[in-house]
Amino acid sequence: MRKVVLGMVVVYFVMMTTAAYGWLDQAHLKKLKDTKQCPNCNLTHANLRNTNLSGGNMSGADLIGADFNGADLSKANLSGAKLYHANFNPANLTGANLSNANMKEANLYTANLTGANLTGADMTGASLGSNMTNAILTNVILTNANMTNTNLTGADLSNAKLDRANLTGADLKGANLSGADLSNATWTDGKICAPGSIGTCNILTAIDATINKLKDTKQCPNCDLSGAKLGSANLNKANLSRADLSGAALYSADLTGANLDQANLTKANLTGANLTGAYLFGANLSSANFRAANLSNANLRTANLTGSHLGSANLNGANLYQANLKDAKRLDLADLSNATWTDGQICAPGSKGTCNMSTAIEADPIKKLKDTKKCQNCDLSNKDLTNLDGVMAFSLKRTTLEGANLYGANLSGANLSGHSTNLVGAILVKANLKGANLNGTNLKDADLSNATWTDGRKCAPGSIGVCK
Repeated sequence: MRKVVLGMVVVYFVMMTTAAYGWLDQAHLKKLKDTKQCPNCNLTHANLRNTNLSGGNMSGADLIGADFNGADLSKANLSGAKLYHANFNPANLTGANLSNANMKEANLYTANLTGANLTGADMTGASLGSNMTNAILTNVILTNANMTNTNLTGADLSNAKLDRANLTGADLKGANLSGADLSNATWTDGKICAPGSIGTCNILTAIDATINKLKDTKQCPNCDLSGAKLGSANLNKANLSRADLSGAALYSADLTGANLDQANLTKANLTGANLTGAYLFGANLSSANFRAANLSNANLRTANLTGSHLGSANLNGANLYQANLKDAKRLDLADLSNATWTDGQICAPGSKGTCNMSTAIEADPIKKLKDTKKCQNCDLSNKDLTNLDGVMAFSLKRTTLEGANLYGANLSGANLSGHSTNLVGAILVKANLKGANLNGTNLKDADLSNATWTDGRKCAPGSIGVCK
């Protein structure tokens, strides 16, 4: 009795699983092979290699992953069929009806599609390269399709989506491309079509290609983006170190936390741009327009701001140590509250246009450091950091002190080790680091001029990142 019940359970499980996952129905397969007629059948992953299905009807059938290697499908009706991942390499599809079929990622590399009707078919990511002479491809989706060396002579591709398709070496003689979207497609000569190319491939310029790379990856160090149009672009945390952005239009762009280390932004338009926390160490910002830009907590240390427009700019908490502000325009309207001024002093809250040196002790940076281990751009000049909480050699491991003013600070014996300890751009001029543990510490662009190094020697003036 138990065996009977178990057998019934197994049969039920197989039936339900087959229904749920669309496994091949052997009865449907036999019907197709016997009659060539099997519309709406379940033929998932069917082995139809070398099968003669010429003139057959498989409209609406589920043929996902089916193998048609060597099959004859000439004049067959496959309209609306599910042919995702199907293999037609090779197969004869001459005059076949594949309208509105789902052929995503299908392999048609050596298939013969001469005169086939593919109106409205979805061939996203499909591999072609076959003979598609006089094929009807109106409204077909060929996004990311590989059409290398495909013969499309006389084909109708009107209103087709060919964005990002690869047409290298394809033959388009006499083809109808009216209304076809060729945005970012690779043209027959290997060049990239510009976004918005409709009906004709407008070759993408080098600058447009670079802009596409930047927007796609947010990684473009050392790139040539001079004169680039990047207004309102989302470049949050983008890497643009040492990039040439001279004359670029970056108005209203989001550059929050972006890396613009030593970038060239001469005459760039950054009106209304958000540069909160951006890293602009040593950047060339001469004659740049920062009107109404948000530069709060930005690191502008040693940046060249000569002739720049800073009207209504928010420089609250920004690091301007050793920055060049000669002939800067409308600085009188800029908010300099809590900014580190060019001489390393901290501007008092409410400083506008002029850095009023703070005399009152601001929110205790020592307490902030102890409580949070984060003190970005803090003024810790001449502070003794060796006896916090009454503990000698207090651990500053994994502490963020990026851009902090540690001028003359006593850090002797302090534990500043670890790759997550951040002293990037910190001012350590005349600081005492004797006996400190700096193993793995990030000292990029930190000013160590005249500091006492861990071994007791004096760092030479101009020591940046390394004690010379």
